[in-house]
Amino acid sequence: RDNSFTPETFKAAVGEQKTVYLSDGSSVYIDTDSAVSVHFTDSFRYVALLRGRVYFSVAHDSTRPFIVTADHITARAVGTEFEVFKKDAETVSVAVSKGKVQVSQVAAGHLPNAKKGVPLPADEPTTGQKLLATRSDTAFLPGQMLVPGQQIVVNEKKGEYVLTSSAVDNVGAWHEGRLDFQSKALPEVIEEVNRYLTDKVMIGDDTLNNLNVSVYFKIKNLKDFVATLENTYPITSRTLSNGKVVLFMRE
Repeated sequence: RDNSFTPETFKAAVGEQKTVYLSDGSSVYIDTDSAVSVHFTDSFRYVALLRGRVYFSVAHDSTRPFIVTADHITARAVGTEFEVFKKDAETVSVAVSKGKVQVSQVAAGHLPNAKKGVPLPADEPTTGQKLLATRSDTAFLPGQMLVPGQQIVVNEKKGEYVLTSSAVDNVGAWHEGRLDFQSKALPEVIEEVNRYLTDKVMIGDDTLNNLNVSVYFKIKNLKDFVATLENTYPITSRTLSNGKVVLFMRE
């Protein structure tokens, strides 16, 4: 808890998952192809999501807020469990499975650091499911409080966010080693599965873009993903010389 504590970076490679136990008793579950930087001081606990997806189980400490940042989005918690996913350069999502998390947007010059500390967002949540920024320098997300079963997806480029509900059991299910898709569009499923694979799966038939699938997998068995699709749905596959797998509609 010394202010001179050097930040540490933790990473997980493609196909790898890693659990990190922090000095305050919190746990950080790092998903495939993800990285975080951790910095603790006497005043705050700060984690920067550099890329990918991470699930946090935060130890209670009312004197030191636990702050997670991804780009210009911050998620503040004291004792809770939640997931932060930096899907791409524009989109960040936060989902809560336990406790409460406050999600805010901050300007680039106000991001927390060792010298300036953490700018804590207001305690009052905003209302409505979707807000638009009127100017590029306007904070369009001044403080949205999330409770278990809620997920917020923020698109900074568009200056908007969408608040939705999700099953609590599915929040961070990947850190328990499982992927569960219920009536999801096949392209969405493939996008998620590809995060764990070095040899990617591709759609080679446009008709498959409209196919919804329901599949459950243990991440360690993802090698069986394509075979399961072929046995369950009208799908066939072809493996290319570079190792990629292309899916087609079976006649």
